[in-house]
Amino acid sequence: MERSLSHDANSTVSHTDDDARSPSPLLHVATRSRSRGVIQVLLRRGVVAIDERDSEGRTALHIATELGDEVLVRLLLGQGADTRVKDAHGRLALHYAVEKGQCEVVELLLDHNT
Repeated sequence: MERSLSHDANSTVSHTDDDARSPSPLLHVATRSRSRGVIQVLLRRGVVAIDERDSEGRTALHIATELGDEVLVRLLLGQGADTRVKDAHGRLALHYAVEKGQCEVVELLLDHNT
């Protein structure tokens, strides 16, 4: 799998967002499917940018936060995900965590910003 990913500079796939018709970035697809190993390979090999945005301006951190997946949030933060990136509606990943009542993720994001 690593070999085929490293030769493909295109970081989008034909999988579409639920609320949009444009292709989802690979990192977003891997995050939605909670594929930690794939996320690590994509980032390590430089196939994707950590803060790449989808058609709604969301990053993988927004998605992991919305899912409430502490392990993914830690992984993305550890790889340099920017907590200050806002989506197309002006929302930070922190907004997603608060909206979903994800207390542990809220703590992670706040701790990361201090």
